[in-house]
Amino acid sequence: MTHIAGIALFVLLAATKVLLAPGIMLASGMGTIETMVITYAGALLGATIFYYFGVAIFGWWDKLVGNDKVKKHVFSTKSRAIVKVKTHTGIIGIAALAPIISIPISALIIAKFFPGKNKVVGIFAVLLIPISIGLTLLSEPVIGPLIELVKRILHIQ
Repeated sequence: MTHIAGIALFVLLAATKVLLAPGIMLASGMGTIETMVITYAGALLGATIFYYFGVAIFGWWDKLVGNDKVKKHVFSTKSRAIVKVKTHTGIIGIAALAPIISIPISALIIAKFFPGKNKVVGIFAVLLIPISIGLTLLSEPVIGPLIELVKRILHIQ
């Protein structure tokens, strides 16, 4: 695999599974700074694409089905939990959960509850910097010993 194809693959991985991307990049031999930059770029690209895609899809769905705001809603435990997260944490809280719940899911949740907010991509841009740095630095001490263990098991020099 060429270096550019590998970077493109890692950008796609970071756009969807940001929690796993730094460890896999470090295990493949990439440097720490390069891993941080690619993780950040991929995660931001994924958040941006999935947010605008979600806004378009939810807008299209509302036009197709119609808006249900006239209908009385029955609140279930699940809907109460969603409203609680939305009101207590807002865009920043949901975006901060992106490594845990994945970039696409967090971006789609934000697109559903906060469509048309111009600040969403900026919030993702700011929050993903410490996330990509932190995940890379946390992955580094774990990946090194695992690589050495696999080399010893497989008798690779």
